[in-house]
Amino acid sequence: MSEPQPTKTYPPISIPQQSEFSLLRVVMSVLVIGTLGAGCYFVWSLLLEPPVLVEFSGRVMFEGKPVTTGGVATLRLDDELDSAVSSLDAEGKFTLETNGAPGAYVGRHKVLISSMTPTMPPRPLIPGIYGSLATTPLMINVSKDPSKNSVEFVLEGSMPQTAPQPAPETPTPPGTPTPPGTPTPPETAKPPGTPTPSETPSTE
Repeated sequence: MSEPQPTKTYPPISIPQQSEFSLLRVVMSVLVIGTLGAGCYFVWSLLLEPPVLVEFSGRVMFEGKPVTTGGVATLRLDDELDSAVSSLDAEGKFTLETNGAPGAYVGRHKVLISSMTPTMPPRPLIPGIYGSLATTPLMINVSKDPSKNSVEFVLEGSMPQTAPQPAPETPTPPGTPTPPGTPTPPETAKPPGTPTPSETPSTE
């Protein structure tokens, strides 16, 4: 008679209960949603971060002298609606303001400079290339660090020569002797048939 074979035994398999499985799923879901939410908030805060106004000043020179008439305007490259302006003082210096508040928005700006005489009609005091967005070569980079926000513009170029205005003629009183060397004005042509003084009939 054969001996009975020993029965194989297996270690018990632990099956998680329904309550344990649900709790694990909830914890993992919370972690994933929290991570995604934090990332989205970070990106959203970067996109909606308001621009910062920082003080910016400088000076404008032309032909070795400060430009004391006119003003400076800038347009931010990221948003051309963000503009800063300033007038020029007696030393050619300026300090930018934005909507009446001191400073300019952080970023790169194109710079426009205009300077005209107070006469009528006004005449430009600096080359016209600095007054147009299409031609101005001037740029500034407004930093968050105010100690870096200073510049001196040395303008280059020549001004067009304007023709001198002739002085008004002063009428000469009758009987005034003509100075030597003064050219004699040409005689005015007389209409045909006009009698000369010798041909004028006598009334005696």
